[in-house]
This record gives sequence, structure tokens and C-alpha cells, in this order.
Amino acid sequence: ALGSLILAADDIESGALVCPVKHGVKSRFAYYMVHKHEGLESPKLGPFVDWLTAQASEFHETTYPRLETALSLS
Repeated sequence: ALGSLILAADDIESGALVCPVKHGVKSRFAYYMVHKHEGLESPKLGPFVDWLTAQASEFHETTYPRLETALSLS
């Protein structure tokens, strides 16, 4: 199967999924967060944007490098 590393990361790290070949392909696709600039002042949107940004940063700094090395994506 082909899949997104960000969606499969937990299962790969837990051993529920394995990669039969030790290479992958970096995709040119990405996720984007789009909102009105003034929306950041919203009591609901502002904290959500902060949380989502923190989650993405944490994944990029911790989980992704481990998976990238294990799957030889670099």
C-alpha cells in the first residue's frame, strides 16, 4: 500500500505497519492552513491555530526524523 507518512507514523513506530522496502518517495504535496488574518484574534480560532502549528512542529522535529532515517527517505 502507499500512504502518507504523517498518517501512518504511529502504526509504523508501534510495529503495526512495516515497510517491506527501505526507501520512500518525498511528495511535493503538503497540508496548508488558510484563515483570515484577523481570525487569529478569535477566542476559538487563535488557540486552534496555535495548537495545530505546535503539533505539526513537534511531528517535524521528533517523529519525522526517526521515520525518515528508518525508511531511508533522506
